[in-house]
Amino acid sequence: MRIERIEIDGFGRFHDAHWALDDGLTVLLGANEAGKTTLLNGLRALLFGFEPTRDGRTWYPALAGGRRGGRLVLRTAQGERWTVERHGDRGGAGALAVRAPNGNQGGQETLDRLVHGADAGLFRNIFAFGLGELQTFDTLSTDGVRGRIYGAGAGLGGTSAVDLESRLRQAQDAIFKPRGQRTLNVLLTRIEALQREIADLARQPEEHAAAHRERAELLERTATLRAELQSWRERSIRLANLRTAGPLAGELATLDADLAAGDPTLDALPRDAVVVLDRRLAAVAEARTALATIDEQIDAARVTLRGLQLDERLLAAGDEIAALRDERAARSAADLRRRELEAAEMRHAAAVTEQLERVGGWDEARLISLDDSIASTEATRELERSMVQVRAANASVQERLRAAVDETKSADGEDSSEADDQLDERSAVLRQLDELRIRRAAEEAAGRSSISRPA
Repeated sequence: MRIERIEIDGFGRFHDAHWALDDGLTVLLGANEAGKTTLLNGLRALLFGFEPTRDGRTWYPALAGGRRGGRLVLRTAQGERWTVERHGDRGGAGALAVRAPNGNQGGQETLDRLVHGADAGLFRNIFAFGLGELQTFDTLSTDGVRGRIYGAGAGLGGTSAVDLESRLRQAQDAIFKPRGQRTLNVLLTRIEALQREIADLARQPEEHAAAHRERAELLERTATLRAELQSWRERSIRLANLRTAGPLAGELATLDADLAAGDPTLDALPRDAVVVLDRRLAAVAEARTALATIDEQIDAARVTLRGLQLDERLLAAGDEIAALRDERAARSAADLRRRELEAAEMRHAAAVTEQLERVGGWDEARLISLDDSIASTEATRELERSMVQVRAANASVQERLRAAVDETKSADGEDSSEADDQLDERSAVLRQLDELRIRRAAEEAAGRSSISRPA
């Protein structure tokens, strides 16, 4: 086994320092106090631990910074590379980690197998001695060092003869003792156990790789399941929303069906339909109130009618009263017609006056241009006669109306409401008849003649 690389995180004056040791002889040259002894002690500390001090101070503290300790890269005869890492703030073994080429990690037992049982004293006096060890040979008298020196002289290499003898005796005692019960079956059982252990250890890398693959598969499966879970959660939320919206959708469908089955003209309903409806409802309410009032009045009139006493004299004079009522209605119509004719005459006079004023009066030329034909003269005279007749009829109607009014006032009782209604209806009919007659006479007269007005 040889050392390929030394790395110091923090030890004495060194911090974050490293050295690569190539095949062959490596010589480190430096002035006094350059740190050669510090590096040697750091190498010893990484392999066998940190030495304690008698006064309680830290042996080679990390003065330049960093974590006290470092690591070594070791290469075995088979070409395998092992890493020995040790850190500690005080004396003692500190925190040791030995990593195998396959990534497995061991401790002190693994390191002992790597150095083939060499202890700190042997390493210090045979493999890594300094000026202190060269100044005295007392340390070479220890059993471990003497055995190593004897083994080297006997051609055993670095194997201690004392250790070899001890191991041979132990092996002998394990196989056979005069007073013991040791047999080869025990050895075979041990061999089988060791083979099983070796097989288990050989399977560990494969199991480790299989575990890594299984872990990767599980991580991938976990990601897939998480994605599926997210998808299911989203679907669950969507279904919950659909479930919530189901009644609303049903109600919306019902409303759509009702709208489709309804009157399509409602789509053209104006925006102020509600206002118009409210106004009309208010009018209906007022009409109902008025109707209720009228009903009350009718009820009151009925009560009054039931309480009335019949006058036999009025019943006997019913025909006369009806005739007087008819005459009164006729007079009322004639009077209304008279007033209408007077108003028409006044309007006609005003129109004539306005026309005369507008044309500026009559002159000789205009009088000469007046149509004085026989047809026009006769039409004018006939119109005058019609007007005279109408005025005479109007006067007669006025006299009859006054007489009927006087006779009505002289009567002992008042007419019933039904007789008054009939009288009013007949009066209106007579007024309309007289108006139609007068309008017809005027139209016939106007059709027979035409009076031209001067320009």
